[in-house]
Amino acid sequence: MDESKNAYSDLKMVDEALKRLWVNLASKAEVGDIVMPVMGTGRGRVPYPRKKMIERIAQSFTEACCERAFSNKLILVVRPDDASKFSLNLFQVRDYLEQSLHV
Repeated sequence: MDESKNAYSDLKMVDEALKRLWVNLASKAEVGDIVMPVMGTGRGRVPYPRKKMIERIAQSFTEACCERAFSNKLILVVRPDDASKFSLNLFQVRDYLEQSLHV
């Protein structure tokens, strides 16, 4: 939070949070599905398109799972209001992820 008590973050902070999340889950969690929101795009105020943030989170998860198996499935939750407000076609996002994720 800044001096005015407003939350803020940037892509570097999001990447670091994801890295630490995966390490923590790998060391403490049982292998199971992970359900999480698309972080950083709302009150985190990261000026980054939601579709690209979804890709960034999914790619981070994929890379972490290559290092150590801790989950078979990541479920990213998109609020219906966000999907409509930002014109996110979730079928297109799914197809986009299938094409863009590299292991």
